[in-house]
Amino acid sequence: MSAQIDELLTIINIIRRLSDNFIGNESTKFIFFDELGIVCSVTDLTTLSASTIMTKEICKAFVTEVGEQYFNLQLTITARQLPKFTTGKLRRVIATVNGFSFPCALRPVKGGKDMYITLSKDKVKKSKVEANTTVDVMLTPDESEFGFPVPEEFAEYLSQEPETKDMFKKLPAGYQRGFLHYIDSAKTLDTRIKRCIHIGNRIREEFLKRKPK
Repeated sequence: MSAQIDELLTIINIIRRLSDNFIGNESTKFIFFDELGIVCSVTDLTTLSASTIMTKEICKAFVTEVGEQYFNLQLTITARQLPKFTTGKLRRVIATVNGFSFPCALRPVKGGKDMYITLSKDKVKKSKVEANTTVDVMLTPDESEFGFPVPEEFAEYLSQEPETKDMFKKLPAGYQRGFLHYIDSAKTLDTRIKRCIHIGNRIREEFLKRKPK
């Protein structure tokens, strides 16, 4: 219990250093306000730790239509709203919009310092965003090994195929994420298992194509 209390006090001190605009106490939620006095985030203390609070940033993003085949909405974040952990280049992050979290790329807007996130039709539906609106986006650095969660079935498959696992780790990051997303998007266990076997073959093919002769 003493360790938990110390952790809570550490979090409170961090929050006080980050912002003067909050109300709350050790056993409730912290409510942050923007410069206009509007609630911009409600943070449940039980979901935070001193080690993660410093890397979670809430930004305002403007939603626009893209009109591409696979992506139909874009979240644009102005340069002054960007978290300090971004570098101005493509950055893998975990974005949370309206309670829906997903790994994604934070890309620079051409010719400027603003950055954007593209949303597929499925993500638009799950995040419940609409074009020509402004939404709150919480960004956290994506520290995962491949920039996308590894489906449980694929992790098990790779554990039984160490040679394929080694090949997978040596493929370009874009291929890794694409393969993982393909497996993860399957709706049934049976389909995910079939896709694991299919992707296993694809991994070997792609690796051999890139292997120096």
